[in-house]
Amino acid sequence: MRSYEAARSLFSFLAFIAWCVIILGVLAALLAGGVAGNARSFGGGPTVFLAILPGIGIAIVGFVCLALVQIGRATVDTAELTQQMLEIARDRLEISRNALSSAGMPANTFENLTLSEKTDSSISFRERSSEAESATLLRAEDRDGITTFNGQKIKRVGATFVVDGLPFFTMEDAKAYILENPKPETERL
Repeated sequence: MRSYEAARSLFSFLAFIAWCVIILGVLAALLAGGVAGNARSFGGGPTVFLAILPGIGIAIVGFVCLALVQIGRATVDTAELTQQMLEIARDRLEISRNALSSAGMPANTFENLTLSEKTDSSISFRERSSEAESATLLRAEDRDGITTFNGQKIKRVGATFVVDGLPFFTMEDAKAYILENPKPETERL
């Protein structure tokens, strides 16, 4: 993981400089206002305002610099936290892969996902009606927890579907497995 210590040190130094500029601006405004106020020959109130204006400007520049330093620190904090989240996500992905490989489940590849997912726009009326008929048949066959698809049995066990001893999270994944791994006619039901 990358370290941003150099950036943190630079931002600490820049914050110190920004606070010095703010303090310098306030002191310059107070001193200029005091000098202009004591010199009555310059004209009073408007002269005092004009005298403190450069000091106020310097203080405002210091505040802007301080805000920029804080934005930089927030960026560094965000970068570090993003690295930590990425590391956690990679660790969890590795744990998930290990768990799936030890359970003997097939990998969810793009090809497997596209086999099981069809968009509504690509399904014709005939396919929809045949899906409705198969859903009716599925309900009839699913009463005992076993569904027949393409001559092979899919057994529902809790929240999973089991085909040839392999668990799947969805019925579509189980059907996709059956389509990818057809059994010879002699081994079917």
